Amino acid sequence: MAKIIVFLFLILGAGTFFHHSMKERKAYLKAETMLRHVKKKSFLRKEASPWMLEQIEADFENITSISQEDLQQTFDSYKTLSPMVVRYRIVDNELYRYFVEGELISLKDNNTEKAIKTILQCTNLPNMEFLISYFDAFPFGPLPKAPVLVSAKLKNTPNAPLIPDWRSIGHWWMSDIKTVKKARIPWEKKRPFALWRGGLTKEVRYTLCQLSLERPDLLDARLSSAPESEEEKRRCALIMGDRSSWEDFLSCKYLPYVDGVMCAAPALQWRLLSGSLTFKPDSDEIQWFYGALKPHVHYVPVKSDLSDLIEKIEWAKTHDDECREIAEKAYQFAKENILYHDVLNYFSLVLKRYGSYQTLNAKMLKDEMKSDPQWINIQYRKPHRQTAKKNKALFSEEGTPLSL
Repeated sequence: MAKIIVFLFLILGAGTFFHHSMKERKAYLKAETMLRHVKKKSFLRKEASPWMLEQIEADFENITSISQEDLQQTFDSYKTLSPMVVRYRIVDNELYRYFVEGELISLKDNNTEKAIKTILQCTNLPNMEFLISYFDAFPFGPLPKAPVLVSAKLKNTPNAPLIPDWRSIGHWWMSDIKTVKKARIPWEKKRPFALWRGGLTKEVRYTLCQLSLERPDLLDARLSSAPESEEEKRRCALIMGDRSSWEDFLSCKYLPYVDGVMCAAPALQWRLLSGSLTFKPDSDEIQWFYGALKPHVHYVPVKSDLSDLIEKIEWAKTHDDECREIAEKAYQFAKENILYHDVLNYFSLVLKRYGSYQTLNAKMLKDEMKSDPQWINIQYRKPHRQTAKKNKALFSEEGTPLSL
């Protein structure tokens, strides 16, 4: 009888432990990954589009190997310029981040880190070390000896494989997808008018707003955030305007797009998904999916200085069927290629390709990181939150580097 009671207690204890473990795991997945937003492994089961493989091939074309020495030298050359180049490792399928001396350990993941942890929950990645630039623009400073993963770059920039930007890999783009799909308006109910809002991150945006003053019958373009300097505020006084709603944008047939600091994300993505016609200036600035876009197929090209934009809008008004077809092809491309699971799929392909250029021993890496307190395991942040209760001076509540 005593043995039976002990056996029952053991079963009860095992069940309690299992239940607690499952509860902990669910809490972890909800807080520190994006799995609740995607069907597990669904993004990995989808076959990669040919354009994805072509872009990755082009980005890694001249890379034959990636040494830790080159990574260290590249990181050292950038860390004095800005904390926006961050060093990571994946070891035994867990994510580590290097915090430079004096940098506070973040208690929250940024979107990119959370996306990597989501991928690691669904597949095994090779042991690797890599650098990510969270700048909107690249290149900067010296040309890197080792590849730096970037979200935007000038065409043909070497050693800069493209990855999705932090906005498009997180809740920002997911929210835009949901909103645009819900508020989408059929082409025949849209009005033949162009609408744009944004900040003064490039002079071409000032030009766009000036065109609006000249042709208010075709275009409403305004700065929705004030410039910083008083001189710029005075210069832009006539082109300031209120923000527009999603309904305002989606009710227009024509949506001009212009680059920001470098590109503008996810501004182009949601325009492609909107069912409206995108007008995109010629530009050498690219993101991960730009290589798949074709002028006159997915958007109407305009000159980089916008000198023919009004002419192109007038053309669109007299070629409605052709423009409807372009807008529809853009929508189909967005729906099939750049929704959230596609973003994760592309990111996982880049990481796998990157890791294939390194042969790193997990034990050696772990031994090295044990002796270097700047390396922090961020796969599971709960222990850091517990430590932070005792020593808040070492930690930050911000999910850096999203505090841009």
